[in-house]
Amino acid sequence: MGKIYHVDGYLEPMVAVLRDTLIYCDGSLRVEQVEDGTRELVVEIEVEGEGAGTPVITAKGTMRSLVITFRSGAERSSFSVESDDDDAEDAFHEFAMRLNFFRKSKRLPPLDYNRFYDIDREEVPPLTADNYSLFQGAYLDKFLDLLDKKTRGISIWNTGGKYSIIRYSENARITKYLCRENIPVYQSFLEDFRRFYGFTDAAFVFCRRGKEQHVFFHVKGKGLYHNTQDKSLEFMEDAYPYMEMLLDSIQDYLLEGREWWEDSKPVYEYRPDKTGKRYTLYFNDMPTEMLINAVSMMGPDSLRIMADLARNEEPSSVSGSTKTYTGVGLPPPPNVAALFPGMGQAIPNSAKPNLPPPYMNRGPIIWVAEGGDGGKTMRPYLTLNTAIKKELGYVDRIFKSGNIATIVKS
Repeated sequence: MGKIYHVDGYLEPMVAVLRDTLIYCDGSLRVEQVEDGTRELVVEIEVEGEGAGTPVITAKGTMRSLVITFRSGAERSSFSVESDDDDAEDAFHEFAMRLNFFRKSKRLPPLDYNRFYDIDREEVPPLTADNYSLFQGAYLDKFLDLLDKKTRGISIWNTGGKYSIIRYSENARITKYLCRENIPVYQSFLEDFRRFYGFTDAAFVFCRRGKEQHVFFHVKGKGLYHNTQDKSLEFMEDAYPYMEMLLDSIQDYLLEGREWWEDSKPVYEYRPDKTGKRYTLYFNDMPTEMLINAVSMMGPDSLRIMADLARNEEPSSVSGSTKTYTGVGLPPPPNVAALFPGMGQAIPNSAKPNLPPPYMNRGPIIWVAEGGDGGKTMRPYLTLNTAIKKELGYVDRIFKSGNIATIVKS
């Protein structure tokens, strides 16, 4: 018979984004693993009553091995799985995450994960002098070991389905994966714990399951402290295997220190997509946020931009007075206008002189790199060869600084 999850009201902003995504897909959606083509999500989408108020959207298909149905109308939304052994609520969150990956691949605004998987302070009881106690029993040994060893000295946030966990400490080396706006919240809990219980080296541990939220504190040599007044004990007794899984699944490359990076022999390369117009940097077979994209040059500034890029280009060969840039001969100084006559000029007798006619070919291609600096800059290059060479040098500097974890996707 399967199971059905009636989506909770606090997720209505998420549902609105999912609805927009499914309408954008225009009838069907397929999300595959880039490496091997494994089908992660395949659904057919129906939209009923699109011209009258809020349409009813139904998406039916498969997610991994699950048969799923998502249905959303004006009054409520539901998500069902045709299996009695699977958690429909958990599967719904997986569905949302896969749609979010799709949105990012299309450069659409992503879901606000912080809103649904990070702390909502109003839903967590305040810390007082007498409402925290030490866990008893050995069933948390592996979880405590992961907090004490694998993730010690870092701050990390990991999410899977409806579960999420955050570990924060004041002396953390890595904080990239935390919501910056919520770090003062974590810090205030630590300060309260220090003031009331006297521990100066505790780590803040936040666990969430759907809407349910709990704050714990880990103290080395002592163990895990829980709130005695909000069912934290019962939560951890039930959910600790998922919390262990989230901590254990954090990749080692996110956790290691600078010495590990310096002693390693990294392999990083740019790999093209199927179109050959987008290259993604892979670090030891793991995708990163470093990209190189083909961009068509159009408009009156194109000649100047390409000439500027050509002046900084490293020629692949030099013969007499001619420098060759990946098969394009440019006599010095660079004469880009000679290569692309008429580019950037108004079209004679055109009704719209600033726009090319629809049958004109697009302008020449340059290559624009991004990533590695928090998305602050875009780095243009005249040729792909130079883009890859320069960007690999940039990545090597990041690697040797010990900060490669800041660009590898979590």
